[in-house]
Amino acid sequence: MLAALALLLLPQVDPAADRAALLDGVTALEQTGIPGPVVAFGPDAFAVLTAANGEAVVAAARFGEGRVVAFGHGGYLGAGPEGSGRARLLANAIAWVSPDFEPGAEVAPVIADVRAADFSVAAVVTWAGGDIPPATRVALRDFVHAGGGLVVGECPWGWQQLHPALELREDGPSNQVLAPMGLVFGPTYLGGGPYAVSGSRPEAAHAGAALRQLARAGATEGFTALERALQSVPAADALFLPSVFVYLADQSQFAPPSEARPLRGDDPVSRLQVAYWSRIWEDAPVAEITPAPGVEHFPGAVPADAARRSQQLVANRTDRGWISTGGYAPPGEPVVVRIARGSARGWRLRVGAHTDSIAHHAEWKRWPSVSRSVALEDEQTTVASPFGGLVYLEAGEGAAAPLHVEISGVVEAPFFDLQHPGAEAGWPEERQAPAPWAEIAGEHLILTVPSAAIRELDDPARLARFWDSVMEAHYQLAARPLPARPERFVADVQISAGYMHAGYPVMTWLDVTRPSAGRPLGLTVDAERLEQDGSWGHYHELGHNSQRGDWTFAGTGEVTCNLFSLHAGHRLNGIEPWANPWLEGQKASAKAYLEGGADFEDWKRNPGLALLMYAQLQRAFGWEPYSAAFAEYEALKPNQRPRGQGEELEQQRRDQWMVRMSRATGRDLGPFFERWGVPISAAARAETAELEDWQPDWRELGLKRRN
Repeated sequence: MLAALALLLLPQVDPAADRAALLDGVTALEQTGIPGPVVAFGPDAFAVLTAANGEAVVAAARFGEGRVVAFGHGGYLGAGPEGSGRARLLANAIAWVSPDFEPGAEVAPVIADVRAADFSVAAVVTWAGGDIPPATRVALRDFVHAGGGLVVGECPWGWQQLHPALELREDGPSNQVLAPMGLVFGPTYLGGGPYAVSGSRPEAAHAGAALRQLARAGATEGFTALERALQSVPAADALFLPSVFVYLADQSQFAPPSEARPLRGDDPVSRLQVAYWSRIWEDAPVAEITPAPGVEHFPGAVPADAARRSQQLVANRTDRGWISTGGYAPPGEPVVVRIARGSARGWRLRVGAHTDSIAHHAEWKRWPSVSRSVALEDEQTTVASPFGGLVYLEAGEGAAAPLHVEISGVVEAPFFDLQHPGAEAGWPEERQAPAPWAEIAGEHLILTVPSAAIRELDDPARLARFWDSVMEAHYQLAARPLPARPERFVADVQISAGYMHAGYPVMTWLDVTRPSAGRPLGLTVDAERLEQDGSWGHYHELGHNSQRGDWTFAGTGEVTCNLFSLHAGHRLNGIEPWANPWLEGQKASAKAYLEGGADFEDWKRNPGLALLMYAQLQRAFGWEPYSAAFAEYEALKPNQRPRGQGEELEQQRRDQWMVRMSRATGRDLGPFFERWGVPISAAARAETAELEDWQPDWRELGLKRRN
């Protein structure tokens, strides 16, 4: 095996001298924007400078008679401050790629932007990333191979955001040019600048070298480079991907990830298996898709004797959300969608509700990415997922309704739809449907939970109505109409960040679906417990989805969302906001903060402390001023909203919030904001000066009535 691998991975030329020339006079590269990684994988490519996590922010390669240097952000090709590491490294890069390069020599090449370059006369071409025509991509590649020099900078994640229907790996112009040179841009982010030469680890940032080290020693410090290359190298690659296949074909060791046995860095072979097959399945034809090893642990297996069925469905909505079908795709089996009436344009089929990628985590309790979405074709679309999952329709740009489809090859999932006639009567049988995942759908919110969580759920209507009431409470406070698209909660064995996180869908861990507190149902599906106690975490994440930037200034990102938590707890659970258990522990901290001088920087770092300030206003004036202020924000014209950048924007946000809440309460809140240390401008204070001053009873925090 090693001999075959050595033939595929040709020996890499020692890049030490080239790297030294490029870094001559550079001690650190300042961070510009948010760069993305540059992945070196070819035998003549090498990392120049890495971030703290070991990924390259600058890499280079020889290609034919020419050379290329790639920066992880297009901003690095702009003129940096004189004497900066950025300016020196750019000058070094231009000199190094010049056909007349000699160490220490003054080089004055012809430099032309790639969009207007005459390759017949240019010696060095610079390209600050972005789109160029296919013919220019080929000409640029040929130019370098023939002896020209290229310096390129690309913000790869930025390109992907601007081209959501395309794929950076296969369609990105910079990757199409660079891949034959052994370099590609990766899809993720690099932070942590400036990037110091002294802390750089370029030897660990070459994917080919990392694979050779793994093959020889059974371990590698360059595993991140291997993973990033598998995400980024185009399917047409004839060197790196075949080399990984040759290596893995000789490995019997493979332990798929599971909750009981998470896959960590101390098993690099299994992690490489997971990363490799995750990549291969993305491009494989349906006939070659098989169930993923360990899929029985998550998302779950489908009973072999469960009936595969066909169902007709009419999609009547085109809002940007998922339309539940009640069908489940068995792992590794094809699902076929036929268009009976309507146009497939803009419509997609999704398999799997678990959209979080956990590839960046140090341990995996499941495969890193387990959902898939494909565009529907005009007549028939066939898709298979190695993981299986609930099946959805998605309306995208240009989608029209109604769309009549037939979906075949699915297994029935437990699905309760509050708006469907007869749903309650049919639930005793429906909840026994064989798929491993179930959904409870109200009018405004849908729960996606393991089927085991709802087998003993007797009253799904009560549960759905409770979650609808949470949505109604949140939007009542926000002074906005309820959205056409229902919100979603999806439970997962491992999520991308936090204990729960906002978004579409809102993600939670599985623990909230499992029996706890001596009760037979998990919190998410226990209507009786929810009606009594509520759920701060669920309220909080829906609160994030209800936030508006105009009234959420720096330090309140984890505060204004909790207004909705307090409000829902009050309206639905009878918990007075000031007495909410989540606030009780903050009151002693508030006393110490206020007596210690009320430093706004401390206020911003303590969401619980900051929420007390908002709760004091509610205690005195109720919820109506909040809804009135939010309604006022909703009606603002663009030129009336907080504007500017940095501190100017933050000052406007604070000022407008104080002024609008003062008007909503009919009292001057300027002194109150000042007491809490929240900076308000003199101009804003003047706007509320005609109102009567207001201060709370500070004795409720153990302070004197007025300070």
